[in-house]
Amino acid sequence: MNFGNIALALALAAGMIALVTYYLWARGRTQLRESARLYTGAMALFVVLASVFQMVNILSRSFEYEYVAKFSDRSLPTLLLIATFWGGQAGSFLLWSLWSVLFGVVLMLGLRRSSWEPFVLTPYLLIALCITGIMWASGPFKMLDNPPADGQGLNPLLQNYWMAIHPPILFTGFTTMAGPFAFAIAALWRRDYDSWVKLARPWILLAWACLGTGLALGGFWAYESLGWGGFWGWDPVENSSFVPWLIASALLHGLVLQGSRGSFKRGNLLLAITGELMVIYSTFLTRSGILGKFSVHSFVELGLMGYLVIFIVGFALLGFGLLAWRWGAIGRRVLYSAVLSREFGLVVSIALFVVITLIVSIGTSMPVISLLPFFSSQASVELGFYGPMVAPFGLLLLLTMSIGPLLSWQRNTYGRLSSALKWPAILTAIALFASLLLNIVYPVALLLLGGAVFAASANVVVILRIWRAGPLKLGGYLSHIGAGLLFVGIVGNAYYKQTVGLQLTQDVPQTVFGRQFTFRNIVLPPNDELKRTAVQVEVTNPQNGGTWIAEAPYYIYAKSGQLVIHPAIQSGLWGDLYIAPSQYIPPAQVAPGRVELLKDQPQTALGYKLTFKQFDMPNRDAMMRGEAPPTVNVVMAVTTPSGATTTITPTLRVAANQALQGDPVPVPGGATLTLTNVDPTNQFVTVQLGGIDLSKVDPSDLKSRVFIDISIEPAIKFAWGGIIIGVLGGLLALLRRWREARPAADAPLSPVPIPTEAYERPALQPAMTPITRTESEARS
Repeated sequence: MNFGNIALALALAAGMIALVTYYLWARGRTQLRESARLYTGAMALFVVLASVFQMVNILSRSFEYEYVAKFSDRSLPTLLLIATFWGGQAGSFLLWSLWSVLFGVVLMLGLRRSSWEPFVLTPYLLIALCITGIMWASGPFKMLDNPPADGQGLNPLLQNYWMAIHPPILFTGFTTMAGPFAFAIAALWRRDYDSWVKLARPWILLAWACLGTGLALGGFWAYESLGWGGFWGWDPVENSSFVPWLIASALLHGLVLQGSRGSFKRGNLLLAITGELMVIYSTFLTRSGILGKFSVHSFVELGLMGYLVIFIVGFALLGFGLLAWRWGAIGRRVLYSAVLSREFGLVVSIALFVVITLIVSIGTSMPVISLLPFFSSQASVELGFYGPMVAPFGLLLLLTMSIGPLLSWQRNTYGRLSSALKWPAILTAIALFASLLLNIVYPVALLLLGGAVFAASANVVVILRIWRAGPLKLGGYLSHIGAGLLFVGIVGNAYYKQTVGLQLTQDVPQTVFGRQFTFRNIVLPPNDELKRTAVQVEVTNPQNGGTWIAEAPYYIYAKSGQLVIHPAIQSGLWGDLYIAPSQYIPPAQVAPGRVELLKDQPQTALGYKLTFKQFDMPNRDAMMRGEAPPTVNVVMAVTTPSGATTTITPTLRVAANQALQGDPVPVPGGATLTLTNVDPTNQFVTVQLGGIDLSKVDPSDLKSRVFIDISIEPAIKFAWGGIIIGVLGGLLALLRRWREARPAADAPLSPVPIPTEAYERPALQPAMTPITRTESEARS
């Protein structure tokens, strides 16, 4: 047994002792206080030592360890070598365990003067122990009998510097979601359903900010690495992190409602418990292998499914069972006194977050749901499921973010509200008018864009009103502004992105989007630490004479033989120019006269200029009924070497043996043209010129070629800016709530923290306690 396994074994032993002693302390044996703290610190120390041991193995390239050999190699630069620590399943669990024990120490120190400490640390340590136990089962320190001279290396798609910071931040969010869960269990245990709110707020804010930042960094990585031009694809693994963030958002609003009006106690306890359960469930989805067919991010199964199922079921029984046991004892108040009130706005916001959570959860869980007996096979929902389902509730959420912050807790009038909304309405009208001038005409896009501008500007109005209260009061409103800007970016990019596919012959320029694109060569950029070859495209803007040399990585990853392609991006104020190569054809593979044509993109071969205009399928209905053989006609414009232009319509049909057959069509000048392949989805055809003396072939016809997709990514900066502003708002709110929580955490310790009656089921209390105007005003 190596040092890493010894450290983990000691960590598990210390953690179990800490768990038992904290539980006994909570039951009244206060003499175990120092022992509980000591063993909690010991657990953290041993996990830290195991982590340091793993990092030393990685940095020293100790390939006798299976994990190091599988995820690192000698060619990786230092930062990416460090990132291999969490590049695999076992390593990510080790990172999660490390964060869990470190934040456990923070939680312990923060509550060291509070009677809440044993009640909170008991459920928290139970979670930390489960994570550490699963990490142990994943085997981060397995040894190899025959270590290789070099490792297999990190997945080339993960060799991006965003991935060096994305997982640690995302796992910080996962870890800190355990804080509100532990406080909720402690509140139910102690039968104190109010005091936990101030203590839990900093934890849920930190979780919200880290989950949001982690999701954003994942979006940055996808945008810069995958080449499809987007930053969110509704992938099940993306969704499994998004759902806890949605629940955290709902809980944040619920805690504001309880802290200010004393209501929504049951709802907040339910959300706090559900949030952690969804973190565990997302772990099950991504780590059990159940999404292997449906997600590019999912880990393969490593025998952890059983552990994860026990993890989910056990904590669901603990959390929901305790909540059900205490349900009748939890006082209930009227959620809102009037529709035109801030309370009502918060209730609607919580409901909308919950609805969106349910939609995304059901869609993400289809691979699991479809395993039930009445489904014929495992299946997933189409990506098109999410947008139409979520968009209406997203629009309503924008409206609540606009109106709610402008309402006071007490009396409101429609006149006062309409006066407050005057400037946001004017700014929204201006934005919509400008959108129409820019030819933005999609009704759904205009609705969402208007809602986003309305939400952002309304919260700017609130900030201008309360600016003198200090920056810490602005956090929530800044986050709302960030959400509005994010929606502007999402809508602008989704509805008005422009993409054109080009086939570029080496040194032959083509013009699109007002710029001239010339493929130069496959090069080895001198400043690339990873030594990757790249497609070099020279981009010239005739309007200002500027030139950009785009170098999009395009290489074969030697260790796996995998073709890896990344885009080249030129950032602009209103949009990015995005170049993504898809295929490179070297000169040796260029067949004279064989031409791949994208719609309306002319190509020259053997002296003929060819332009694919459109598909023509006159017998579509007959083919659908099976009364005619599958046939595709393609309308093409042909310009001969002498300058004569004609239009021809070659045909491609499916023969009886399912082979594609095209008949040569005569073209002026004595040549023939045969249609050999079609791709209606991507508007792409392949043709072959014949009947020409190849000894007279132009050398340019044998030059290398590259297929690239060129996109204009509009409004992308609004998305990035919105994310940054939103996270900044969350951090300001975190600082504010942390300061408010300190006095509550410093409440004096009691010799016996809770009376014996707390462990007995209480008699049912009245279900409804109305809140009076006097009490309501006192709470504000």
